[in-house]
Amino acid sequence: PNGGLYVLPLQWNVKPQQWVDYFGPKGHKPGDGEFWSDTGREFQYQGMGCHTTNSKVAYDAAKDTYTTTWKQMGVGCEACHGPGSHHVKAPLSQKFDPIVTPPRIPDPRRAAMVCGACHDVGRSADGKYAYPVNYRPGQDLRFHIKQAAGSFPDGSPRTHHQQYNDWQQSGHARAGVMCWDCHSPHVRGKFNRYQLKLPGSLLCNTCHTTVARAGAHSIHSTNNCIGCHMPNTIKSATPGDLRSHRM
Repeated sequence: PNGGLYVLPLQWNVKPQQWVDYFGPKGHKPGDGEFWSDTGREFQYQGMGCHTTNSKVAYDAAKDTYTTTWKQMGVGCEACHGPGSHHVKAPLSQKFDPIVTPPRIPDPRRAAMVCGACHDVGRSADGKYAYPVNYRPGQDLRFHIKQAAGSFPDGSPRTHHQQYNDWQQSGHARAGVMCWDCHSPHVRGKFNRYQLKLPGSLLCNTCHTTVARAGAHSIHSTNNCIGCHMPNTIKSATPGDLRSHRM
């Protein structure tokens, strides 16, 4: 009634075809801070910034009310490319000039931050939000979020949507391999739900052309690159349903 939005405590996991508890009574109790309807679990603070485009929330403490707006439900064009009104009005020859295009950002680190804004685990600078509130594509993400990735003792990732945190530690990052070198952000479901440009090891082999089928690379007939280099250590819906991006 006060404008707070909450995610209900049931989650449908598509692959195993089952309903599961989601911050509900199985693992939490009302008032423990993590129960689905507790203060602080509001959608406005937990996931709104990455599940809507250009969202804003204002909280009136005196009245305990929330005023929430967004331009678009879901990840729209402006979530990755920034405000587009000048882009729309520009003549065809100048379309690129007034819009952010991540691969055209001169600093590759800042370009990757556009993806990292949502594929990142951390808290906003003030600690209130689980996403970089008020971040806009092209800005330096480090001013908007304090990273706090979840990892196992050996450093392997354990928390979902932390691909950017992983990538920062990878040889891919050091070599300048960007997110869009492997993924097609505009082509939904091209080969699978991860929008890869090619399936499986075929994608790896487009760059790693000199890997000899010798030693460790000769013991498996499938020569499955991601099986060893991107192990399934992360739980999103079920244990091991996402792969590490530390490469």
